[in-house]
Amino acid sequence: MPIYEYRCETCAHEYEDLVRVGTKDEDVACPNCGDHTSERRVSVFATTSTSASPGYAAPSCGTSGFG
Repeated sequence: MPIYEYRCETCAHEYEDLVRVGTKDEDVACPNCGDHTSERRVSVFATTSTSASPGYAAPSCGTSGFG
């Protein structure tokens, strides 16, 4: 089940909700006021990649890179 971000049109409360795939937005109730007029927001997510990090050097074969 994906987590979606919502914004209530009635009270402007922003929240996240774990919903089943196929659930309509009007079936999701705002936890602040209970209204069903929430709008799904576009989520921004972050990814990290150690190979793309500046200054990262992979340890040599056979070493842990610690101490």
